[in-house]
Amino acid sequence: MANFIEQHQAAIAILILASTFAAFLLERFPPAVVAIAGASTFLVIGLIDTKDVMAVFSNSAPITIAAMFVLSGALVRTGTLDAAASWITSRAVDRPINALALFLLATIVASAFMNNTPVVMVLIPIAVRLARTVGMAPTQLLIPLSYAAILGGTCTLIGTSTNLLVDGVARNQGIPAFSIFEITPVGVVVAAVGSVTMLILARYLLPARMAATELIDEEGKVYFLTELTVSDDAAFIGKALKNVKEVNRPGIRLIGLQRNGESKRDGILDLKLQGGDRIVILATMQEVLTLHGERGFEILGVEPVEGDQRQVLVEAVLAPGRGASFRTVSELRLGRFGVRLLGISRHRYLPGFDLGSVRLRAADRLLLEGTPEGLAAAAEETDLINVTQPRSRSYRRRKAPIAIAALAGVVLLAALNVMPIEGLAVLAVAVILILRCIDAEEAWASIDGSILVLIFAMLAIGTGMEKSGAIHAIVDGMEPLLGGGSPFLLLVTLYFLAVGLTELITNNAVAVVLTPIAIGLAEGLGVDSRPLLVAVMMGASASFATPIGYQTNTMVYASGNYRFADFLRIGLPMNLIVGLATCAAISVLMPFN
Repeated sequence: MANFIEQHQAAIAILILASTFAAFLLERFPPAVVAIAGASTFLVIGLIDTKDVMAVFSNSAPITIAAMFVLSGALVRTGTLDAAASWITSRAVDRPINALALFLLATIVASAFMNNTPVVMVLIPIAVRLARTVGMAPTQLLIPLSYAAILGGTCTLIGTSTNLLVDGVARNQGIPAFSIFEITPVGVVVAAVGSVTMLILARYLLPARMAATELIDEEGKVYFLTELTVSDDAAFIGKALKNVKEVNRPGIRLIGLQRNGESKRDGILDLKLQGGDRIVILATMQEVLTLHGERGFEILGVEPVEGDQRQVLVEAVLAPGRGASFRTVSELRLGRFGVRLLGISRHRYLPGFDLGSVRLRAADRLLLEGTPEGLAAAAEETDLINVTQPRSRSYRRRKAPIAIAALAGVVLLAALNVMPIEGLAVLAVAVILILRCIDAEEAWASIDGSILVLIFAMLAIGTGMEKSGAIHAIVDGMEPLLGGGSPFLLLVTLYFLAVGLTELITNNAVAVVLTPIAIGLAEGLGVDSRPLLVAVMMGASASFATPIGYQTNTMVYASGNYRFADFLRIGLPMNLIVGLATCAAISVLMPFN
């Protein structure tokens, strides 16, 4: 058996790879599980050994990818991305065409420097809101949002994990590292051609139907009624309410102001704040939590219990029953449990003009703070059910300059070759953690572990393909088919091979497998491998025709209530036009030597 494997190890390796790709396509198991199974098969039959498996963890690409996930998470937590998007949508009423163009351009720029998955995740509800504002169906904007994020990822080395992975595998093959902006000229051409093509095709090929996001009440769109007491030492005392930026944000609606027992609802924007004023607002959960920690404000409620007991935030629903329904908030007497009420939400209705006037109803959502024991006692005594910790977090807007500076530092210092990008990315993560732009548990949660597992497993498979001679066998088989010496034909073939595989299986697997093949083919033709590696980078990101080839497509597929055919209709011409533009740009801007 051992002799048979040794004599046919290249064919066996190719068979295992084909089986792995088939398993990716069938989707019976998650991609990471399939990749681990494939790598394990290489290990069991002896095509790689334990040292080879451990060696893949020395590849810097996955570490850089993980660090970029954390930096992207910090930009989300500090509200940087949300603030930029909200600024754009606020101008959509007066100049809708400019707002749409600016929105897509901002998506491209953001995706060039941070992981595009959180970019799209944050921008989906904003895209829906923007579409409503300019009179479009959300389905006419969500696919362009995903495509813009994909195109933006092609503009820099850190724009997508695929770029970093191709660079990491190529370096292990002895190819000099790519600089952060080396692929930018090609990426800018691809992004420009792709954007124009997308905007033209979207007008005729995208459906105008209701999105799934309009059929559900998203947590980010639920508004809580709450009251803020102005502290006596607040920095904005004496300022008109309209000039206090903390309460004049897109996720906040001013309801009224209470002063000396008198309620005011009209003309409050011009009132100058005084210590002890109570501002009544409707705000999203994230904004309520942000204001909860804002200097100068105190959320109405009982004082926290004394001692070292840990305070937690929970969301609870008022159950149908006689215990709490139709009683006022004060009658609940939450203070006896050491629980503070932060806000009340009632679906599609304003609960009241201030917390004191609210009469509770079944299904009201309460945002509470207290000790675990106090919250449990309050839930039992006051008919509260579904007591869960909210997924939303407060924005740390004061830390936004630090998060922006950290990412900018990585980009600038990498461009100046001060330090390899993986070292700079790790240092940037240390800075944002120490300066509390994001908490440690949030930072680790922002890392997509399944992607890292997939990458490490595919690196092990790539090692097996190399050691078994399978890469050389594939290269030898492809050379006669390519006419024996046309670099441009080879470039086009590799690009569209990468595109075709990416539409069906995960792009990271495609990058790991095709990178050594591209290097081998370049060596066989005696040409520089860098143009071919860029073709693999671009092709492994250019997933336009299916919702399964790229994560951002999958996200908008679910949110937009799309059909599979919607992606095919616009994606196939996108693949062709963007592909031809990419190959032409590479041949002109990065010619073969």
